[in-house]
Amino acid sequence: MKWRSRLLLAVGGLGFFGVPALFFAGVTSRLTDTIGVAGFSAIPVAVVVIESLSRDDTMRLLLPSLAGLGGLLLLLPLEMPADTAGWIPFGGLIVTVLLIAALSVWLHKALQGVGFAEATAAVCLPPGLGLLLCGHGGQGFGGLPGAWILVSGAVSTLLTVWLLREMRPVRFAARYLIVPLLVLAVGFVLWTPRFTIRMGCGIALLTCGAALLLMLRCDDKSEVLSLR
Repeated sequence: MKWRSRLLLAVGGLGFFGVPALFFAGVTSRLTDTIGVAGFSAIPVAVVVIESLSRDDTMRLLLPSLAGLGGLLLLLPLEMPADTAGWIPFGGLIVTVLLIAALSVWLHKALQGVGFAEATAAVCLPPGLGLLLCGHGGQGFGGLPGAWILVSGAVSTLLTVWLLREMRPVRFAARYLIVPLLVLAVGFVLWTPRFTIRMGCGIALLTCGAALLLMLRCDDKSEVLSLR
């Protein structure tokens, strides 16, 4: 039934948008930013493995996703948790990463044939209302006014839903490598740190991994590598 499929989309939207937001809101003081970035950079690897269960042509993208993850790990100063209190949120990060990967694959399939407006309403309204009820919608964050947060968040969410529907999950997951790469590029321009061999290897692996995830063609001839 149609209402049942839309209800499932709403639940999927809550899991994809709401669970990560609540998780990071609860463990901000227990996990470093670098561990969070490293954890999310593993999403492409998880997506490749999950999507390969239904598509035989996906496993060829495992090596590029691992290369991107390895490159980022070479660039980040990681500090692993030192006690049990730190390992518990680290385990929660792993569960969150796997949840995002699984839901991105499922939502891509579920959104096919659904109009953009209807898909946006089903996927975005539940987590949006949840954030408002929790008191995060009208408050500022980091010195920014609440209205600006709402507008920028809405635009980002609309773009995410559109990309989820139009791009294969493994292509969509490449953003978890591209965003850190862009941040690193800006950092190099602004601060010009001392260049090392490790840094060069990390940048090369991260760049090649992200580029190959976007450019490698799979066996599905109907798949056009673009944002349509």
